[in-house]
Amino acid sequence: MCGSASRFTRRELLGLAGGGLAAMAFGPTTSVRASPLDGPIVIRPRSVWGDGLPPTGPLIAEDVRFLLVHHTAGRTDYAESEVVDQMRQVYRFHTGPEKGWPDVAYNFFVDRYGGVWEGRQGSLDGPIVADATGGSQGFAQLVCLLGNFHEHAPTPEMMGALVGLLALLADRYDIATEPGSTVTFTSRGSNLWPAGTDVVAPTIAGHRDMSQTVCPGDFVYPLLHVDVPASVTTLRSPPQFLPETTPTEPPVPATSTPPTSADQTTTTTTNPTTTTTAPTTTQPDPVAATTTSPPPSSTVAQEQSGSSGWGAGETGAAIALGGAAAGAAAIVGLRRSRRASDGQSGADRPEPPGD
Repeated sequence: MCGSASRFTRRELLGLAGGGLAAMAFGPTTSVRASPLDGPIVIRPRSVWGDGLPPTGPLIAEDVRFLLVHHTAGRTDYAESEVVDQMRQVYRFHTGPEKGWPDVAYNFFVDRYGGVWEGRQGSLDGPIVADATGGSQGFAQLVCLLGNFHEHAPTPEMMGALVGLLALLADRYDIATEPGSTVTFTSRGSNLWPAGTDVVAPTIAGHRDMSQTVCPGDFVYPLLHVDVPASVTTLRSPPQFLPETTPTEPPVPATSTPPTSADQTTTTTTNPTTTTTAPTTTQPDPVAATTTSPPPSSTVAQEQSGSSGWGAGETGAAIALGGAAAGAAAIVGLRRSRRASDGQSGADRPEPPGD
């Protein structure tokens, strides 16, 4: 039997997007070709966890049109010190004889502590074609949650990091994220959408939208079509500014003109005049007023470098949650409307790590 599903409200999701995520910063990762972007996430590069695990085959560029959320369907109770080992296990499973893929299937991982990691090699540099159980329809970047969210609820930190990462990727690939946004493409082939089928998909979707699977689980999937897109869109939206009024200066009286004639009996005087500056209102420059950065926060990332956007450097910084864990509780708040599950058939049972 599966655990009962947890429902997070849009207000809770918006709370984290505007609160906890504002405390995160985008730190050094690796050199990239994509457009620089300011974002709320620190992404650890592949080199941090994938030492000695190179791709086993060629990786090619993707035409990204939407974002697809998965889960590994593996352990959910791992310690923070075990996150790297979890991803290395996924690599071995995906490149082993059962899957035979050239690398981990996913472009990015998100762990239960809010850590964000580059998955398939090169995904920080630009769009890379991914793989998926049940076949890949293509045209997506895959974000995978480490754990089994058909049986367990995600943490607030995980959901906050997911929202931030999706916002960053949506900006990078110019993807509409308002609830109800869709994209149309011709499937390359999955067990739900055979090759050549025209597909209309949400721009933020779950794996089960593309293949016959329960992935990413009943605790996460219901959030992906309204709550998460609304939070992502809010996080991407620039702050609104009110017009500023330019103060006027007080009137300046004119001075009398001294005599200019040698005749002392005649004096020419200029009548006093007063010049008044009319009040003016200056509207802010729309371009100057627009920013993609989150609003200032009392918690500042300690590992932020001088660079912004996707960053530069080989080491990669840990995710800078700071006080975001408290803010994260606002997004995911864990207001639970529980619903019972009738269990799952063998065909729907989550696979070993790396669904």
